[in-house]
Amino acid sequence: MLVLTCHRHGTLLLVFVPKGGDCVAVMPLLKGLVLYVLSLTVSGEYFYVPLKMTYMKALTVCTDNGLQLVDMKTNETQDLVSAYMNNRKNDIWTGLHYNASLNQLQWGDGEILDPPGSLPWQDGQPVVSLDTGCVVMNLDGGSVIFRSATCHLNNTFLCMGQETLNLPRAWPSIVRYTKRNSTERGLSEPIRADHPVLVFERRGISGQLLSSKLVHDVEDCALSCMGDENCIYFIFIYRGKFKGLCLIHIPIPG
Repeated sequence: MLVLTCHRHGTLLLVFVPKGGDCVAVMPLLKGLVLYVLSLTVSGEYFYVPLKMTYMKALTVCTDNGLQLVDMKTNETQDLVSAYMNNRKNDIWTGLHYNASLNQLQWGDGEILDPPGSLPWQDGQPVVSLDTGCVVMNLDGGSVIFRSATCHLNNTFLCMGQETLNLPRAWPSIVRYTKRNSTERGLSEPIRADHPVLVFERRGISGQLLSSKLVHDVEDCALSCMGDENCIYFIFIYRGKFKGLCLIHIPIPG
């Protein structure tokens, strides 16, 4: 079996085919699929980046990929983030930060947090000052807890938003691929000599982060997802030539 990276009308697809297959041979079979991919809007979702960076570097990575640091203004959003992160307990940068000119805590989209006590803070928090001008979240028993932090600390982070296709390559750059039949009962297509075995599309669905690991390229990440029947999509983070991170996602339980 081979994994091909095929292009059609500017759309990138990962296609698993029997040995001897090529993009020219499989593209006529994918015509309906490609039209479907071109016609949809990739939904706004979460993109965890398990690389530790300062707040400003994390903010830059999100914006360079057409996203933003996560805003968690409501209990519903906090529950969604908790479900996505699968109760990981490390500190994670959020979009909440201190605006010195307003002397207020402000979300990434400019909305003021009022009152500050409306969020579930760690005891004694928030500490609002220039020295602790950024905010991290941590998951404690499935609940989101916020804490003020120095912006120069290195933490992992969570981006959110509508994925923007075909952006210029950033470092690190973030892409997501979803199994074609991931919203149906069967995840892979029938194995036929004249038809691709499995297709990954650029589209978004909700899922839960299962694992992350170092891989050489996006094809290695696709193979990992293909080999896991529970995997519904993966996120690949390019870090350099022959170097990237693969994040496998499964359905959210229940």
